[in-house]
Amino acid sequence: MFVSILVLAGSASDVFATHHMTTEEKPHYRIAIKTDRPFTLKDSAETWRGLTSELVELLADQIGFRYTYVEVFNMKQLLDSVRAGAVDIGVGAISITSDRETTLDFSHPYFRTTLGMLTRSSAWTMDVILEVGGKILLALGVLAVLMYAIGATMNWWDGGGSIRTNHEGAYWALTTLTTVGYGDFAPHSPRGRAFAAVWMVASMFLVSIFTGAVASYFTVTSLTRAPANPSVLAHSRVGALSGTTAEQALAKLLIPWDSVEDLDQGVEAIESEKLDALVYDKALLDYVVRDRDDLIVRIFGEESEEYGLVFAQGSELRERVNIALVKTLNSDVWRAKVKHYFGRDL
Repeated sequence: MFVSILVLAGSASDVFATHHMTTEEKPHYRIAIKTDRPFTLKDSAETWRGLTSELVELLADQIGFRYTYVEVFNMKQLLDSVRAGAVDIGVGAISITSDRETTLDFSHPYFRTTLGMLTRSSAWTMDVILEVGGKILLALGVLAVLMYAIGATMNWWDGGGSIRTNHEGAYWALTTLTTVGYGDFAPHSPRGRAFAAVWMVASMFLVSIFTGAVASYFTVTSLTRAPANPSVLAHSRVGALSGTTAEQALAKLLIPWDSVEDLDQGVEAIESEKLDALVYDKALLDYVVRDRDDLIVRIFGEESEEYGLVFAQGSELRERVNIALVKTLNSDVWRAKVKHYFGRDL
């Protein structure tokens, strides 16, 4: 217990000493940064702003350090500079993955999102038309088979009433299902009428189930903007940012893609119709289309993405950052910053 008290006292004295250092006495770190709007971006004065940049400011104030940003231009450059020790920390929209963890260390996650897919609005509309059209044709085919089976059963079961052929039986089954029977065909035998009663009751349930399924489909599609079928994407021109987890996701689905260097290049390729879809982190894509009607973002896949700060393996700074990070992420100040950039809480 005496040892624990000494450790706690030592930690407290370290914090006190750090906060009472002069600017010149505080340690100085180099931080690799790349543009990932709205996490990291330059304002008109060429000053770095954004959610992650403001997080670095909060951590620097808590821990007590100075820093200089070193700009890089893609994810590979950022990770390589951290891995080589050219910088002390890497910041931006950096996904924590098992592959990266083998050669780098990450902080606790500070933001969660999913992968998204950016397309032109017209392409999204055509995608929905093709998908819904296929399901309607399938439903009509199933309905035709069902009507003919019911009609044939009635023709055999009624035994010589007004329904004399399977075609007439199918017509009777359809008019009964849609509740617009004209009375030109009707069963006459007791067992034919018993079968008709069963079909009438079953028809009510079938219509209700079909109506509910259609309404549910369009509601879920509207709310989630579910991704297109991978088989459709396999025949589309798909892009992904070089060195990102989007490339890994496409590789797992065996979907061919073209690499682009940055998000601006990818958006330009979508606008010029050089690409049909761009796969990248949904939070970043949402920010791109926030004021646009010609582009739309959908969820791509089911796996979540977690962003963290990245360090060289064995970095002593990482533990200090993690301690300050836990306190920061539970503060009202941090929640206000997230709401400022995304219009919502985490």
